[in-house]
Order: sequence, then structure tokens, then C-alpha cells
Amino acid sequence: MKSDSIKKVVLGSAALAAAGPLAMPARAATDAVPIEAIILAPVQITQTQSLNFGSLTEAGAGGTATVDNTGAITPGAGITSIGGTIQAGGFTLKATAALKVTVTAPTKVSITETVGGVAKMVVDKFTAEGKAGTLNATPLVHTMVAATDTGLDLGGRLTIGAAQLAGTYQGSVVLTANYQ
Repeated sequence: MKSDSIKKVVLGSAALAAAGPLAMPARAATDAVPIEAIILAPVQITQTQSLNFGSLTEAGAGGTATVDNTGAITPGAGITSIGGTIQAGGFTLKATAALKVTVTAPTKVSITETVGGVAKMVVDKFTAEGKAGTLNATPLVHTMVAATDTGLDLGGRLTIGAAQLAGTYQGSVVLTANYQ
């Protein structure tokens, strides 16, 4: 009988050993993963000053005149600057301080004679803040010093056609600003 008891104990122990891991409660590992989101103030760009080429004449063959970011005009061959209001365009950026904002412009825009509305001239090669290159090819990358940065300047080149119709020409350029 003793041997039957030993067999039962041995068999029972073997069954418990085999079922041991199944019989013990599972211990799952857990940890919390934090979740965070930062919502930035939207970028805003506001025009503060018009880009103005002043009064110009052309000698019959057309040409170009460029206003740089300081407001200085450089007339090309065949073009004469007569004066008037000559100024770089201006804009203000609003965004989160210390972050970078890119500013871009289209390749070119047309300005239209205000009386007849038919004659046009092209303004292109927009520049900002004295940065080399044009805004359509290489965006201005501006690091925000404060939540509002003022006094940013815009230059461009005006192409005057041969025998361009005399008159006042107006238009606008749409600048686009985004976080980098």
C-alpha cells in the first residue's frame, strides 16, 4: 500500500508540476504612455506698406525697374525714374515666438492700368529682407523673435513693355506664410 501511496503522490506531483504554470495567475506588465499635443497659434501675414515703383518713363524699347528691400529703385536701360512715391512693400508676421516661418511668393503677377483695364505689366523676382534669391525659388525663412515681428520688407522687379500705355497700374501679390 505504501507503494501505491508513493505512486499516487508521485503521479499527483507530476500532474501539479505539469499544470503548475497553468494554475498560477498571470502577471501582465503594464505602464502608462503619456500623450501630448501642442496647438500653435496660426501664422498670420499682414500687409503694412505697398510696393511702389514711383513714376517712370521708357524710351520706346521697354525695360525693367527694380525696387529693393530698402526702397531704392534701380531703373534698367531705357527706363528713367522720375520720382514720386518709391518704396519697398512691407508686411508683419504673427506666429509663435522662436519658431521658423517660411514666406513665399508666386513667380510673377500682373498689374493692370486702372482706367482702361486692358494694358498690363509684370512684376516678378520678389525678394524679402535683403535675402539673396527670389521668394518663389527660395522662400524667406524667418525665425520669429516675438509673437509679432514687424518691419519685414518686400522688393520686386517691374517689366515695362515697349511703348507701354501711360497710366496708373495696380495689382497685388499674395504672400504665403507657414511654419517650417
